[in-house]
Amino acid sequence: MNLAHYLERSAAQFPDRIAVRHEGQTLTYRELNTRCNRLAAGLKQRGLSTADRCALMMPNSIQTITAYNAIAKLGAVVIPINFLYRAHELKHIFEDSKPTAFIGAAPYLDEIRPVLKATADTPIRLARLMTANLRTCRRPTPTIRILRPMRLMTMKP
Repeated sequence: MNLAHYLERSAAQFPDRIAVRHEGQTLTYRELNTRCNRLAAGLKQRGLSTADRCALMMPNSIQTITAYNAIAKLGAVVIPINFLYRAHELKHIFEDSKPTAFIGAAPYLDEIRPVLKATADTPIRLARLMTANLRTCRRPTPTIRILRPMRLMTMKP
């Protein structure tokens, strides 16, 4: 049992209650759970699976909550990283946790790319995750576009 289990239970018991409010946007438990399921399906298609360690570096947002729960739904380990950290701090975290995947907001990629190159013991696939579909939930899975052989997934804040 993990945090995503509680989201699923709340979505079943209180589907129309507000789960999250952020910057004028609200989501019900049902909407949040649907977004998380869609992102989890997209991440699974891209190879994220149970017991993978996924670093998550995003500012406080609904997308962060969505990504965190989607990773948890897959049974992967979430490694939350403060988006204000700089390269030397990130290097320590990556060396210690050895993530196999990274999801981060686009503005932080310049800070994280050199760290990934310096600390990656295993190949990590690089992808760009577009969040327009997360906001509207019109497609069954988010759009993920592979850029090169690393698993770096980005979300626009």
